[in-house]
Amino acid sequence: MKTLFDPSTDVGTRFRVKQLKPTARSHWGATNPSRVMRHLVESFSVPMGASPATAPPRPGLLGHPAFRRIYLLCVPCPDRKRLVAPEDEPIDAAAFAASVESWYDACSRFVARGRSGSFAPHPVFGAISPEEWGRLVYFHTDHHLRQFGL
Repeated sequence: MKTLFDPSTDVGTRFRVKQLKPTARSHWGATNPSRVMRHLVESFSVPMGASPATAPPRPGLLGHPAFRRIYLLCVPCPDRKRLVAPEDEPIDAAAFAASVESWYDACSRFVARGRSGSFAPHPVFGAISPEEWGRLVYFHTDHHLRQFGL
């Protein structure tokens, strides 16, 4: 099970992020590398507790630990899903480089916290373990990197 808390997965993911270029074209969806990097940086704010979860935890199957485990082990992140609204945005290499560095910083804080503490609740699953957060954050990052062929 891939997770950002596994050192080889962490290093491999960081390498893939470094390969993303500000001029890369998305294979699906209406987004660009700058917007995706900002999105990935912002996505660390929920588990780190910097921003509240956008939806209250749901009772039933989505909050059940066994269902969550099956989901995390078996359900891939869907491809070709429009996750970001289209809009024209000029390419700014300096801003892109800054967002990549922000991602590296946020990822480092996330990994360090996963080794020594707990995270805020997930907006859908509620309270989940650090291992589950590590898997979800990896899946999310992997999904967007594959979106650009990485």
